[in-house]
Amino acid sequence: EKVERVAKMKEMRRLHSVYKNGNSDLLTWMNAVCAWEYSGGTTDFCTSQNMHWKTLQEIRALREQLTTIANNTKLSEPVEFSRQLPPPSRVQKILCRQIVTAGFIENVAKRVQEYDDEGRPRKNRYKYLTLLSNEFAYIHKGSVLANDPPEYVVYHQLIQPTTGTKMYLIGCTAIRSTWLVELGLPLTEFSEPVASPIPKYDKKLDKVRCWVTPTFGPHKWILPLHEIDYPTSTLKHFKHFARLLLDGSVLPGLKQFQKHFNNKPLMLMKTWNPTRVNQTLQPLLNHQVSSLAGLKKVWKKQPKFYLDVVCLWLDPVKHAALAEAWPSIARSVSK
Repeated sequence: EKVERVAKMKEMRRLHSVYKNGNSDLLTWMNAVCAWEYSGGTTDFCTSQNMHWKTLQEIRALREQLTTIANNTKLSEPVEFSRQLPPPSRVQKILCRQIVTAGFIENVAKRVQEYDDEGRPRKNRYKYLTLLSNEFAYIHKGSVLANDPPEYVVYHQLIQPTTGTKMYLIGCTAIRSTWLVELGLPLTEFSEPVASPIPKYDKKLDKVRCWVTPTFGPHKWILPLHEIDYPTSTLKHFKHFARLLLDGSVLPGLKQFQKHFNNKPLMLMKTWNPTRVNQTLQPLLNHQVSSLAGLKKVWKKQPKFYLDVVCLWLDPVKHAALAEAWPSIARSVSK
């Protein structure tokens, strides 16, 4: 009887292997559902593929219900229900995994190395720490991810077989750590802006952008560096804006004068010449200018605003040339 059961399981895995999506059990199941629909939704197909016809019928009914709900919201163009869906593109597969991540954001788990009794790492042996507890669980051997466990997964269910003590993750989807910041923002905390990469000016957003180290969830899992708007109303924010203004990032017309500067604008970020730093920052602080839009607003009343500050950095022999070029520098960013 045991031999027969094992043989039946092997045959079922062989039949289902054609639906495999290497990144997700849920997308694998989706492939199977689509294959059933393309077959005409017959019971014969279910019998031949070892699938449960009633469950597939319920999935179809749920799809119809979701289509109706989507159309009733009227937030987008009407969606026509189709039993036979075309195979998803690479981008659609990624979007599906992101949707799963957003829907199961509290069911994130992180891979943890297993060690032997002597503290040595066990080769290719991992367990998972779940987000909202201190429990460890394992990817079920029937998962498409069992042989190549990713760093992060979201799971559909957490179960414990009656015959064992281990917990298992069921319905796993591999996710990218970078998605956790965007899709799990309430569970994310950011560090202070890091020194490197150095903050930069984003022309389209008209903002100083910086990199921070995110941590996710109660376990404070460290995620890859993430780019955000530099925190406003801080002295360092104004320092960086002044640096980026002087180096031509904000006002490209100033780049032609860079070779005539007495010091590099990056010196603003260092312990250097407090008087010069104060003279550079104070006009921006007084008018709360930390963007090009703010600068142009001041220029409407004071066209030569900040010209004298730039001259502090410039070789005196070039002051007249800068004063002459100033109106065209301003016009070049006013379009």
